Amino acid sequence: MAAPHEIVTTFQNWRRNKLTQEHPEFATMDNSVLTVPKFLALSTFDPDTQIDIVKTRAEQYFIDLVTYHVGDLGLKALTMTKPTLNADLVALIQDPAITQFFTEYSPLWLLQAIYHHEVGPYKSDIKGGSVEDEMFAINRGNIFIRITMMLYHIALKELVPELLPYIYWSDLNVFQQRVRVYFNNADNTRNWMIKAIQCQDASVSREPRFFNAYLFNELKTKLDLLQPNNRLSNDLLGVYMYSLLSYYATKNLINSPVNRRIIIRSNEIILQRITSNPANTNNPTIATAMSALACDLPTFIGKMSTLVAKMSLEVPFEQVVPTDSTFQSSATPFDKQSLATTEFSALQDDAAFIRFANAIFCACHVGVLAYGILNGQNQVDIIKYDPSLVYVGEGLFIYKYADGIDQGRVFTVMGDFLRKLTNEMAKDATDVFSAYQNFIPNLVLRKTNQHIMRLVPSLYILTRDQQAHVLFTKSSDEILDWSELVIDLHIMDENEIDNCVPGLFTVLKKASCAGPSTALILGVGLYGLSVCSRVFPQLEMTFKLYKKALLTNSTAPDPIDQFIDSVDEDLRINYDNDQFDHSGWESYHESLDPIIQKGLDILIETENDHLNDMFKLLGEMEKRAIELEYNKVRTQIVTVANHVSSVTSGAFTRIEGSQTNVVVSRPSKIIAMVQFFSGVLNNPNGGVSVDVTSALNNQIMTNGGMNSYPWPTGTSISHCRDLMDGFSITQEIVQPGTHQYEIRARIRAGAGTANINAPGVVLFIVPFRVDGYELNYRSDGNVTYTKNGALLWTQQWMSTWSDYLMFKTSDGRVCLVSYMDANGFISGDILTDTGFTPLLRSLIDQNLDFQYFTEFSNKKDVIVAMNKNGGRKYYTIDIQGATLTEFTPCCGTTSELYKKFMDLEKRLSKIETSKVTTQVVKVNAHGNPVSSADWQPINGSQAQIVISRPSKVVAVVQYHSSVNYNSNGTVSIDVTSAINGNIMTNGGLNSEQWPVGVSMSQCRDWTNGVSVTSDTLQPGFYQYDIRARLRFAAGNVGSCNGPAALIFIMPFFLDINAHCILTF
Repeated sequence: MAAPHEIVTTFQNWRRNKLTQEHPEFATMDNSVLTVPKFLALSTFDPDTQIDIVKTRAEQYFIDLVTYHVGDLGLKALTMTKPTLNADLVALIQDPAITQFFTEYSPLWLLQAIYHHEVGPYKSDIKGGSVEDEMFAINRGNIFIRITMMLYHIALKELVPELLPYIYWSDLNVFQQRVRVYFNNADNTRNWMIKAIQCQDASVSREPRFFNAYLFNELKTKLDLLQPNNRLSNDLLGVYMYSLLSYYATKNLINSPVNRRIIIRSNEIILQRITSNPANTNNPTIATAMSALACDLPTFIGKMSTLVAKMSLEVPFEQVVPTDSTFQSSATPFDKQSLATTEFSALQDDAAFIRFANAIFCACHVGVLAYGILNGQNQVDIIKYDPSLVYVGEGLFIYKYADGIDQGRVFTVMGDFLRKLTNEMAKDATDVFSAYQNFIPNLVLRKTNQHIMRLVPSLYILTRDQQAHVLFTKSSDEILDWSELVIDLHIMDENEIDNCVPGLFTVLKKASCAGPSTALILGVGLYGLSVCSRVFPQLEMTFKLYKKALLTNSTAPDPIDQFIDSVDEDLRINYDNDQFDHSGWESYHESLDPIIQKGLDILIETENDHLNDMFKLLGEMEKRAIELEYNKVRTQIVTVANHVSSVTSGAFTRIEGSQTNVVVSRPSKIIAMVQFFSGVLNNPNGGVSVDVTSALNNQIMTNGGMNSYPWPTGTSISHCRDLMDGFSITQEIVQPGTHQYEIRARIRAGAGTANINAPGVVLFIVPFRVDGYELNYRSDGNVTYTKNGALLWTQQWMSTWSDYLMFKTSDGRVCLVSYMDANGFISGDILTDTGFTPLLRSLIDQNLDFQYFTEFSNKKDVIVAMNKNGGRKYYTIDIQGATLTEFTPCCGTTSELYKKFMDLEKRLSKIETSKVTTQVVKVNAHGNPVSSADWQPINGSQAQIVISRPSKVVAVVQYHSSVNYNSNGTVSIDVTSAINGNIMTNGGLNSEQWPVGVSMSQCRDWTNGVSVTSDTLQPGFYQYDIRARLRFAAGNVGSCNGPAALIFIMPFFLDINAHCILTF
């Protein structure tokens, strides 16, 4: 007799040896700490994206091994270099059988990928059907199944090593038993089912119809890890899935003649079987009921049939999603209240009868579902009732249902019977689709039959697993061709069950290779098809590079064509051969029904969590936040303690007390507004001038340059004989650092003395965008680097760079990261005003897109590298060490993205709400008389200012004025701003008579006046107005003409976390 088949045992022996060698500590550990709840808390799936991260890496390892063996021409077709294999993969290919498999399979797989990728003219050169024939031949052995399980284990130990001790002790048949005990617990079953029903009901309108693939695959994967021969997952998940079927169908049967007759006949079979056996424990209950109803047995059977049929068909259960308290209510409709209104009211207090009636109710539902399962392949038998086809097996024994009700697990009991029936019925697992597709819509209400149809792909997989498990116990000489176990889409098409394929492939797309199930069902052909999209970006790159090469060289070779020409001529089409064979030209999948094609599209489609789109969006938000933060305008007030400062020098001399430090963190423009009033003593002819301006770092500031010396632009110059306003506005571009600011003044055109009274300054610091640096990269490789628009340097780089990021690192340096798609080469440089400093040179993956974040997952200066298939890697850029260091986010990707989104939302909210706004106040009347020595509002100057957050309000008032009968210049007209009736100043009232920022003029002629004041306000509504007064004389009348105010509202940059206002 041949030895037992080794497909699973060989893998388990390999895995056990690796675990023993790599983890000798497992053998001596206290295995009692390995509990089932801890095991279930672990997962190979990312809970946010619901993608199996281990499966994703295992598939990449499969691609690595394929490309490792595909040959030089294959690598050129993919624009790739031969991958470097890790130690586990190197050890794997030491097995000659594995090396032989990949050597034969790799060129076929690449041909398959090219054929199914819509790029270039290559499909017409490949015999898609012949390629599939060759793959089918390779699949006749079982090495492929073992390879997929081994790769999954290698990926598992890297990504979720916490599962390894559970696997070790399960192989010793210790932990596996704990799992069985746990899953047989009624409370645990109920909790899992309620969660599954909630998930499924929430998405019931989604197409295609499928059971929540995440819940099914997540649990199946872990169970297959513990026992790879499908037995454990089939036993436990099988009960769960068929329990869901029972739940959805119970009290949700269509009120049709067929269902009514099945229920009546099932009830008759049950009662006749009980009464024909005097020892049956239910006979006393029947006797009591017959006595209470005063009827004989045939009459009692008829009455019970009517009662059960009415409750099953005429009173549907409205609540699809159960709670803990209502979980079994649809299976236990008979109670005191429901019986009180029937002819069985005499038995409403009989607990034994109620238990008996509910058990019959459940058994009759099993009878209806069993009729559908066993006869569903012939739709005629479902539509037209045939009493000879009614199920008569042990599923109608009611004692198990009665016990199940008592134990809170009646749906599990019902489901166990239905599972056994399905496995017995399905000679081929395809029969599951045929039967369920026919009977569910005809026997179960629409309200829940769509829920059931979503279960069918999982029921198909479980049936296939059951059949495979039987094969695993056979001798090897009984299994001649493993390819016969692969799903046959043509049979599905012929049996008209093609509409089930999209749902099946939706589940299989997320299914792992922890056990042999997925590889057995898909085979090398469909499995290869499911992962070939991973190299679609490489094929696109090759085609683009070839088209680009043709622009300069019309005879440039096409790497993809070269590879196709290198394979066996039976796999490619030779149009030059007049005798060429037409067979095998098209993929066999292309002749299938369009719905099956849709299912194949699901299988081929790259499994993408679409989070890369969110990374790109957040990357743009990050850029926007940085730019807006750089552009944040702030102000600084400069006040002088002394009200009066004398000026006697002909050179610009500092006004004592006006010095202050201005701290600038990035290249900025400083705008200085100086307001004061002054006069030159003994200047009767106005021949002497007093000039006032600003200085920065001991250099006179101007407004655009010294365009005519000795009159610097922006300087306040006054030859007035009397005291009058002065106003200087200048600006300067500065680099980061601490700058010394001061007010300066001089006497010009003669000797004398001038007084500079009540000077005050508002400094506006306006940063440049991105520190003023711009990089302009052209496709020819020529790069120009500018600062504030001025060219710093030009550099000729390679023209093959495909992407670059320019950003400012956390330590304040401008960094450029350049990337080359063709070979995955990444370059990092620090940019300076004179050139660039090389930072790093490294090789990473190909065909990536990049986003930069100042901070992500508690790391600084993070680059997220995203591939076209939805995968991601995270790197920190180490400036000092000149390296990229890969890391794993500390939490789930979605959680980290959410935190980043909230952080950016806060930053942008702060920026948006701290934007400088302006408000203009106009006075309709041109002339406004002023005669009071007290501050009086100018009529029509009132306005409401709305402050939404703590802000600095700067008011600039401009007007022109005079005072009647002021020939000696002894009377002054003063103009300023007021908030809520309080006079505004520019830094404080250093002299009550001469508030800083107030416009004061004793000029005997018409003259301009300017007032610059500021105030800090809290959120609220404020009343603003312009105010004026006369000083030094009574009885005179002044005029404030054409007044207008420009109000700057500058919110403070609020630190939300610190709950304080940042100082500017």
